[in-house]
Amino acid sequence: MEKYLLYALLLTSFLFISCSKNNPDEPAKNKRIEISLLVDDFTKSSETLRELERNQGSDAERIIKNLYLFLFNNNGTNPVRYYIDGSTFAGGTWNPVEMKVKLDMTQTQAGLRKVYVVANVDNTIKAALDVVTTEDGLQNVKKTTAQPWSLNIASPFLMSGNKTHNFITNYLLDNVSLCRAVAKIELNITLSEKFQTHPTTNGSNLTDYRYRYVNFDKDTYVVKPIPTKPDNLVSSNTSSWPQVDTWTLWGASLNASPAPDTGTGYTLDANGKVTSLRIITYLNERDSKGATVEVALPRVDDGTLPPPEFGPELYRLPLPDKILRNHWYKYEVEI
Repeated sequence: MEKYLLYALLLTSFLFISCSKNNPDEPAKNKRIEISLLVDDFTKSSETLRELERNQGSDAERIIKNLYLFLFNNNGTNPVRYYIDGSTFAGGTWNPVEMKVKLDMTQTQAGLRKVYVVANVDNTIKAALDVVTTEDGLQNVKKTTAQPWSLNIASPFLMSGNKTHNFITNYLLDNVSLCRAVAKIELNITLSEKFQTHPTTNGSNLTDYRYRYVNFDKDTYVVKPIPTKPDNLVSSNTSSWPQVDTWTLWGASLNASPAPDTGTGYTLDANGKVTSLRIITYLNERDSKGATVEVALPRVDDGTLPPPEFGPELYRLPLPDKILRNHWYKYEVEI
C-alpha cells in the first residue's frame, strides 16, 4: 500500500511540474533583440512590359559594406544608434551571411521602436547621421555628386529601410527591406538603315555617335524629402544640339563579356555597320520632369536630307516625370 501511495505522489508531482512549465501566464524570456535585413529587388518597368517586374540585380548591386542603425522611440526622437562595419561592434554582432544584427539590448530595454537601417554610408553621410536626433532629420541627410551618372554613381549603393516594431511582443524584427537610393536607366536603340554607318573609331569608341545626359539630379538622400525632393540639376555637357562635338563618344564597355552593370555598347553587322546602340546608367531620384538622354546620330541616306553642315540627327529620350529610387527603367526604341 505504501508503495502505491509513493507512486501516486510522484505522479502528482510530475504533473504539477509539467503544468507549471507550460503555464501561459509565465513571463516571456527577456531576450536580446535581433534585426534581419534583405536587399529589395529593383522594380523593373518598360514600355513592352504589361506589368512591373522584379529584378534582384547583380551581386555588386546587392553588396553591403557597412550599416548605420537607428532605434527611435515611438515619437521619432531620442535614438539609440549603432555604426556597424564588422562582425562585432560596440553593442552587438553582425552576421553578413544571415543578414542579421543581434544587439545587446534586451526586449524590455527596446520596447516599441521606429527602426531605421542605412547601408553603405560614406564619410560624408556618416558625419551627418552622427548628429541626427529625430526621425524627420533623416530627410536632411544627403551626399552631392558633381557628375551624377555612372561611373560616378556606383556600387556600393546607399540604401535605407525602416519598420516600426514592438520588441516586447517579438525579440526579432524580421526582413527590414533595404531600398537603393538611386534608379537605373537602360536604353536599347535599334538603328534603321539611314543611321547605320561604317563607323569611324577612336580606339573602341564611335566618333560619329555621341550622347549627353540632361538635367540629372546631383543629390542622393538617405530618405527622400517629403513632400518633394528639391532639384539640384546638372547636364553632362552644356552644349546643345547641333553643337555636339564635345558630347561623350559612344563606347564599347557593354561589349565585354561578362558585361558590366552600366556603360555603353553597340553591335556591328557582318558588313561592319553599326546596327544598334545601348546605354545603361544609374541616376538619382527626381520629383519633377525634365531629365533626358540625348543621342546624336549620323545620317547616311540621301535625297531629302539637309546639307551636311546642319550636323547630325538628334534623338531625345524624355525620362519619367518622376524618377523613383530603386526603379530600373528599360526602353526599347527604333530610330
